[in-house]
Amino acid sequence: MLSRQAACDPCRQAKVACDHGHPVCRRCQRRSRASQCVYRASPFRRARVEGSPAEEPLSRSPLQREEQSANVNPLRRGRYPNPGHLGSSSHVALFDQISSEGPAAAEAVSTAGFARPVQMQDELTESIGSGISCMHLAQTLEVLVEEFEVASLTGLVKFWLAKGVNLALAEPIVLPCAESAEQFLAQRRSPDSNYYNSIIQDLVKNSASPLAFAKTSTLSDYKHQFCGQNIRLETLGIFLVTVIRASIDIPFFPPLYVTEAERHRLRQLGTAIINCALELCLSIDCLNDLQLIFQYEHWIVMSYVHGDQSFCAWRKLGDVIASIYALGYHENIEAKSNAPPFLTDLRKTVFARAFSGDKNIAIFLGRPPRMSKKFAYFQIPLARVNSESEEFLQDHDVTAQAWDPASKMSYRSETRWSALCAFIKEDILELLYSSVYPPAETLWTYVA
Repeated sequence: MLSRQAACDPCRQAKVACDHGHPVCRRCQRRSRASQCVYRASPFRRARVEGSPAEEPLSRSPLQREEQSANVNPLRRGRYPNPGHLGSSSHVALFDQISSEGPAAAEAVSTAGFARPVQMQDELTESIGSGISCMHLAQTLEVLVEEFEVASLTGLVKFWLAKGVNLALAEPIVLPCAESAEQFLAQRRSPDSNYYNSIIQDLVKNSASPLAFAKTSTLSDYKHQFCGQNIRLETLGIFLVTVIRASIDIPFFPPLYVTEAERHRLRQLGTAIINCALELCLSIDCLNDLQLIFQYEHWIVMSYVHGDQSFCAWRKLGDVIASIYALGYHENIEAKSNAPPFLTDLRKTVFARAFSGDKNIAIFLGRPPRMSKKFAYFQIPLARVNSESEEFLQDHDVTAQAWDPASKMSYRSETRWSALCAFIKEDILELLYSSVYPPAETLWTYVA
C-alpha cells in the first residue's frame, strides 16, 4: 500500500491536486514556478507560528470563550439596507398615511432603505470577498484558465453568435461581456498563489457598486459600467453562461474540445463558476437589472443541464420571479420609472419572459404558477433593436395585446408571442384547477 504523499508548497497554498513530481511538479512547471516548488521535510505536522497565542485552556467555560470572540470581532448590526419594492399594502405605505411629519417625511421614510451607507457597504464587501465562496470561485476559475485557452472560449462564443443564435434576454450585451471577460482573464497573471483571490475580491467590489442611469442615458453608457475596466461578477457570469450554451449547441470545437469528455469538463467548470458567482451576487444584496439578467440566463442554463423537472431549475425560476417582484417590475414600469427607453424595454422583456416561462413550467410539471396577472400589470416589450446604432425603435400601431404582422422574426418577437400565449394559458390553468379545488364560496361555508 502506497504511503500518503505531500504536496508542494504552491499546490498546498492553492489547495489543488499535486502530482508530487520531483524535483518540480507538473503544475509548477506550467506556471514557471520551479524555484518555488519546495516540499516540506515534515509536511503532515502542523507548524506553530512563532508569537502565536497558546492553545486556549480547557478550563475556560463556553460562555467566556463566546465573550472573548465577541470582543475580538464584534458583530455590527444596522438597518436592513435593501427592502426592495414596497407596495400599496406594505407597512411603509400604511404608516406614511398617518405620519405626523407631512408628505416630505413620508417620502424620506419610503426611500431611505434603498441607500446603503458607504461604510456598511465596504464592510459587507470585505467580509464577502474573504469568504469561503470567494476562495472556491477563485480556485475553480484558476483551473478553468489553466485547462482551457481564454481566447478560444471567446472564439467559441463568436462562432456560436455567427450561426444566428444568442441569449434571448442578454442579447444586446453578450459580445461586450465576452470581450471584457477575455481581456480580464487573459491579462498577465502573477505567480502569487493569492492572485485569483484578489481579482475575485475586485469583482465583488465592482458588483457592489450601483448601476447609474438617467432618462437620456444610452446603451453604450450603461454597458460601460460593467464592461472593460469595470467588469463585475455578472459580466463574467453572462460570458460563461454563453460559453455553456454554445458548448451545448456545438458538439465539436477543436480549439477547446474534441471528445465528449472534454466538452463535459468545460460545462462542469463553467457551471460551477456561474453557480458560485450568482450566489456571491445575491449575498451582496445589491439587486439590479444586470443581476436579474444573469439570474434569468442562469435559470435557462440550469434547465439545459439538469432538465426542467429538476428541483434546481424550479428553484432558480422562483428566484428570478422573486427578484422581479422585489424590483417592482410587476407594476406599470413606464409610469413609475425614470429609466431610459432601452432599459424600460429590457425590464418589460424580463417580465414577459419570466411570465411565459412560469406558465410553461407550471403546465409541464403540473404545478400551480407563481406569477399571476391578477397581481401584476401585464406588459410586453414593444420595441425592436437597431443593432448598428444601438437605438430602440418603437413598432407602429402595436398595443399590449396586438400583434404587428410586419414584425420580423427575432428574440423580442418571440418574447411578445410567447407572453401573449402565456396570458391565455393562465386562463386555461384557472379553469383546470377550478374543478380540482373547491371555490371560495364553499370555503366560507366551512368557516361559518
